[in-house]
Amino acid sequence: MRICGTDPFLKVMVTKSLIGILIATACVTAAVAQSFRNLSFEGATYPLTPSGPGVSTDTAVPGWTAHFGTNQFPFVYYNGIGIGGRVIAFHDGMDSQDNFYHPYDGVRHMTLQSGSAPTGDVALAQFGEVPTDSLSLRLVAAGIGFPNEPIISFNGQPVQLYDLGLAPGSTLYHQFAGDISPFAGTSGELRIATLRSAFYLDAIQFSPIAIPEPSTWALLALGSALCCCAARPRRK
Repeated sequence: MRICGTDPFLKVMVTKSLIGILIATACVTAAVAQSFRNLSFEGATYPLTPSGPGVSTDTAVPGWTAHFGTNQFPFVYYNGIGIGGRVIAFHDGMDSQDNFYHPYDGVRHMTLQSGSAPTGDVALAQFGEVPTDSLSLRLVAAGIGFPNEPIISFNGQPVQLYDLGLAPGSTLYHQFAGDISPFAGTSGELRIATLRSAFYLDAIQFSPIAIPEPSTWALLALGSALCCCAARPRRK
């Protein structure tokens, strides 16, 4: 860029401004391109910092932001659930509710509850870069409501989830998976939300394993049914 004029002071100030803009742009780019973190919610910083009626989102679930509709909240509830209201809560196994829904992985997990009359989604969100080898996004969830599965989006684009059945070793948590391959290697916001349900959420991961196509599932189910029929003893 050519700087017009002969005032050397002006030239220095403009040059410094341009350098500052370039540095700021590089910092923003680096921040957006960072990897997703704390996907299993094990990264809490103790002691947790009180904030509003709960604890600070930054210390309870570093990397994540909490949202009620279009509003971002600086806190999440701690070891509690709501009765009919909207709730995002952090659990670390120190409350009675976890006697029923223990964390699936580690010692901590989250609750997302939309409430009986939701006016918008209840969501956790994080900016990061999807690993280049990612073919699916996987997580486990357990809860009530209809539908009772999370709503996933990346940069505002929906990611359809498929219920893969009970998670390995669990009688409560179901494993869900969605095709994340179109976003591999790109940066953006991952959002996990609910509109009309409540569930416990844990063990989010990007996986290099693709999910089966729905048509493949249908063929597998048909094959299993035929095998069962063929295995039945015939009456004489």
